[in-house]
Amino acid sequence: MSRNGDAYAYAVLNQSEEQQRAVARLERRAALVGAMNNPASRVADQISAALQSFPPFLTTIILVVVALAAAGILHTIIKHILTRWSHSRRGHMVFFSRAERFLFFALAVTLLSSAVPAMPLSSDQRIDALRVLSAVFIGVVGWAALVAIDVVSERQLARTGKDMRDDIMARKHATQWQVLRRTSHVVLALITIAAALMVFRRFRNMA
Repeated sequence: MSRNGDAYAYAVLNQSEEQQRAVARLERRAALVGAMNNPASRVADQISAALQSFPPFLTTIILVVVALAAAGILHTIIKHILTRWSHSRRGHMVFFSRAERFLFFALAVTLLSSAVPAMPLSSDQRIDALRVLSAVFIGVVGWAALVAIDVVSERQLARTGKDMRDDIMARKHATQWQVLRRTSHVVLALITIAAALMVFRRFRNMA
């Protein structure tokens, strides 16, 4: 009975390991397919095909430089459009003026993720690069959310700031917003870190 039980446990263990490997392979294929289904990835494929005679390392560097340059151009265009659109909207203008800090990073991560499948890298290297870029993108989204919270809280504090000296309720309102702002920062930072760690399999239980 003990031998049969050990054999059964060993078979179950092997089956679970095979299932984990199959899930990992499916995740890799899904990540690569998702990164390839956009116009930027097709442009990257064309550039990579034109650079077949170049060393793989040099081709990778060129694709990275092209992606960052494209992100810079798009950043300038979007910045110009948003500045003109939000010129008559003071609240939006404050947010977009601060959004310049993370807008370039969001564009760069997006374009680099589209260029990774076209890079002459191994499958594992591509998956690792996409995971790192995904974690960075999650961090950028969390950063944008923190900026939005700051803008909203500052607007609320500015409304009550004029009457804080003489109005007790205004002081209480300002204190509540300050506490809410700090609490939101802590909670959002924890959520962002946990979401970024979820991208990596070995850190998912921790997240």
